[in-house]
Amino acid sequence: MLLLLSTLPFLDGQTLYTLKISGDANSLHKLKEISYPTTFQSTDELPLILEQLLQNLRTQSYYAASIDSIQQQDSLFVAHLFLGNAYEKFLITNGNITPAILEKTGVNRYLNTPISYAQLQVLQEDLVKYGENNGYPFTAVHLSDIQIQESTIAGAIYWNQGRLIQMGEIVIEGEEVVQTAYLENYLGIKKGQLYNKEQLENTFDRLQELPFLRSTRTPAILFKEDQAELHFFLEPLKANRFDFLIGVLPNNQESGKVVITADIDAAFYNQFGKGEQLQFQFEQLRPETQSLQLAATYPYLLQTPLGIDLEFGLYKRDSLFRELNWNIGLQYQFASHHYLKAFSKNNAASLLTIDINSLLQTKSLPANLDTRYTAFGLAYYREQLDYRLNPRKGWTTFLSASAGFKEILKNATIIGLVDTDAPLFSFETLYESLELKSFQYQLATQVSTYFALQKRSTLKLSVRAASIIANNPIAQNEQFRIGGAQLLRGFDEQSIFATS
Repeated sequence: MLLLLSTLPFLDGQTLYTLKISGDANSLHKLKEISYPTTFQSTDELPLILEQLLQNLRTQSYYAASIDSIQQQDSLFVAHLFLGNAYEKFLITNGNITPAILEKTGVNRYLNTPISYAQLQVLQEDLVKYGENNGYPFTAVHLSDIQIQESTIAGAIYWNQGRLIQMGEIVIEGEEVVQTAYLENYLGIKKGQLYNKEQLENTFDRLQELPFLRSTRTPAILFKEDQAELHFFLEPLKANRFDFLIGVLPNNQESGKVVITADIDAAFYNQFGKGEQLQFQFEQLRPETQSLQLAATYPYLLQTPLGIDLEFGLYKRDSLFRELNWNIGLQYQFASHHYLKAFSKNNAASLLTIDINSLLQTKSLPANLDTRYTAFGLAYYREQLDYRLNPRKGWTTFLSASAGFKEILKNATIIGLVDTDAPLFSFETLYESLELKSFQYQLATQVSTYFALQKRSTLKLSVRAASIIANNPIAQNEQFRIGGAQLLRGFDEQSIFATS
């Protein structure tokens, strides 16, 4: 408390400094067109104010402008400005830059031809940017051999690369939330690669997109001789979730009874420090209908851009049929949220009960059949979002195409039926009108776009489509099931069957 009170008089009595620019009439007249601070609170601000003033004058062709002297009278600083002549054009020649660098940076289009001061700045910035993104963080560009000819300044451009810097170790300060090998692959920063300023500047935003960790401060770069050591300051986030919803609905099939519904959704992230994901989902939203989904994703297998994902699904539709799915995919990560995946998908559907009376009467197969389907395909995903965990603008796209073989299995109960009214009829002949082995294609896509509305609102437009393409009729239990909160609101859960 004593320390706080003792500093109050000092704060109240802070000095306010004043800046005055002196010069000839032409200089003072030109200053009226330029805005600059005339008061400041710290002497450390003065060089920055004057440098910005000179920069503004140079953009208006007064390249020779300079501050010749600065005088202080108590809190008043008087800076004497030399404005010089206005030079409209610059004629730049090559000093020491190799033809290959000139070609890569594109600055050769500015050489040996009159250019403006703004173009000269672009030339210098392109060279500096190229150096900083290709292993030379201490690169510098300057003009030499300057000659003034009337309204044109001529000079040669020189590029001092500085020493070559390569990336060193990645160091996690504090708790090791995730293995450094995962960060190297996720960020695309490997030991021994050339220093890339643009890539490093994006690391903080990239880390913030991971749901299981948080960067507590901006990453730090420590230069050691010819290497740049990257330090991260991370702490874990509670990203795992276990959501469940239990409900009670009236049973429409049995009066006075109820149906218990359940929706369980769980996800676990980075349990072993390698960025892996585990998912579990169970649904029972219709009487006697259950759905179980298990999925696991393991990125950067053996420290390569390849990742593996596994899926298993079990679906039971009332007492009609049961469906098993198991898929395996191999992803190639171009970037953290940009991949191409080759996958194999397998499906096996089996009838649980058969309406024998209907078969005997109609002499036709049921809408659901015993089938096996094995396919291979490719999937492509890419997103461009400002913040993927809660996007306000950007887009995502997913495309999938697969082709495979479908086999219709003869049901033992059906082919074993005997109609007492027509004992010579063989129910096995019902399968003769079907092509038991056939080729089938499946296509799927989902595209979403986000538009920022004002400060805290976002408009999302999304379209999701899929199609099954086959020469033969598609059994009902092979079709897509839509309806409900996730796919088509306003309809009962998975009550609509469709092939496209």
